[in-house]
Amino acid sequence: MKRFLISIGIPVYNGERFLRESIKSALSQSWSEKEILVVDDGSTDSTQSIIRSFQGNIRSFRIEHQGVSKARNVILKESKGLWIQYLDADDYLLEDKIETQIKECPNIQKYDVLLGGLLVEEWERGQRKKNCFQPEYLTHTYLDPFIQWFNRYNPNVAGCLFLREALLKIGGWNESLRFGSEDNELYMRIFQSSLRCFWTCSKRAVYRENWTTKSLSKSYPVEVLRTEIKLFDQMVEWLQQKNMLSEQRKLAACRAYFRILEDLALFRYDEALATYSRLLQQNVLPMKQWYRKFSKSWIGRIFGFPMRSWLRRYCFAAKRIEKKIIK
Repeated sequence: MKRFLISIGIPVYNGERFLRESIKSALSQSWSEKEILVVDDGSTDSTQSIIRSFQGNIRSFRIEHQGVSKARNVILKESKGLWIQYLDADDYLLEDKIETQIKECPNIQKYDVLLGGLLVEEWERGQRKKNCFQPEYLTHTYLDPFIQWFNRYNPNVAGCLFLREALLKIGGWNESLRFGSEDNELYMRIFQSSLRCFWTCSKRAVYRENWTTKSLSKSYPVEVLRTEIKLFDQMVEWLQQKNMLSEQRKLAACRAYFRILEDLALFRYDEALATYSRLLQQNVLPMKQWYRKFSKSWIGRIFGFPMRSWLRRYCFAAKRIEKKIIK
C-alpha cells in the first residue's frame, strides 16, 4: 500500500487530565507517515507544560480562547497531510486505528470522508465504570444519511478520517457555533455537499463518556438546545428546497424536534411552545399527528405536546426542590 501523510490534530482547552495520553496514542499509531498537531485554545491549566514535554515530536500552536471549531480550523490550515484525523484531548486512539481504517476502504482515492464507529468508556464520578464497548446505534446498517443525521446517529469525529481538500471545499468548521453541535453542523454540510463517504467496520477510537460534569450541555442547556433547533430548521428548509423532504425524513425530523423541545420545555416552557406553534403554522412537518401517534406517554398521545410538556416541567421542578431540601 502506498503511504501518504496523515495529520493527527488535537484541539485542547484545559485538558491537562488526559492530554498526555491522547498525544501518546497519536504518536504510537502504526501508520508511519504521520504528523501530530496540537492546538491550545487558550488553556489556563498545565496544558502548555504537557505540550512542551513533547517538543520535537509534535507541532504545537497556541491561540486565544475561541472555541473548538477555531482550533480545528487552525489544524486544517496548518496541516500538511492528505487526510486529517481529529482527536479531542480527552479521547484516544488504539494504535492501529488509522492503518486499519485505511485498509478497510478499497480505492480510498475515490472518497472524501471515511466514517467509522468508536468504542466508549463509561465514567461516573471521575472513575472509569466499564471497559470499552460499541454504541448500539452504530451496529445498524448505514442507510439514509439525512435520517441518521436527524436521529443524531452521526459518527464521532475521532472515528473518522477527512480528506483535507474536501473539508476546505465546504468551508471547514463553523466558528460561529459557541454552544456545541459543531460536529452535527459539519455533517449537515458534508451530506448536503454530496461528499463521497465510505463507512468502515472497525471501531478503534475511544471516547470517554460522562467523565466530567462541565460539558456544554450541562453548563448551558438552553443555548445548546436552541442551537440544535436552528440546525434542524436549516436542514428541513434545505431538503424542502431541493425537493428531497420525503415522508420518512419528515418523520425523522418530527422525532428530532420533539426530542429537543421536550427538554427545552423543562427550562423555557413558553419558548418551546412558541417553537412548536411555529412549526405547526409552517405546515411542513406533521408535528401534531406524529406526537399523537408516536409519543411514549399516554398523556402525550391523548392530550398532545403542550399538556405533556407542562406536566413534565412541574415534575422536573418538584424533583429539583426535593433535592435541595435533602441537601
